[in-house]
Amino acid sequence: MRAFKEPKISNNWKCLICNTNAIKKTVLIKIRGTKDGNITECEQFHLDCINLTYYKDSGIIAQVVK
Repeated sequence: MRAFKEPKISNNWKCLICNTNAIKKTVLIKIRGTKDGNITECEQFHLDCINLTYYKDSGIIAQVVK
């Protein structure tokens, strides 16, 4: 996953997790079902807002929501 120094804040963007447009590292996450050839739509999130857990027995990586 590639991290970017700051978000692209056009169109009044806000992180879907923290609901702010703070200038801090972001990552792009693919949107399931949007792949068209070699292009997939993505949404950007603040890197430090993501809280992933790996369920080794099932091979699933999931966002832990508080």
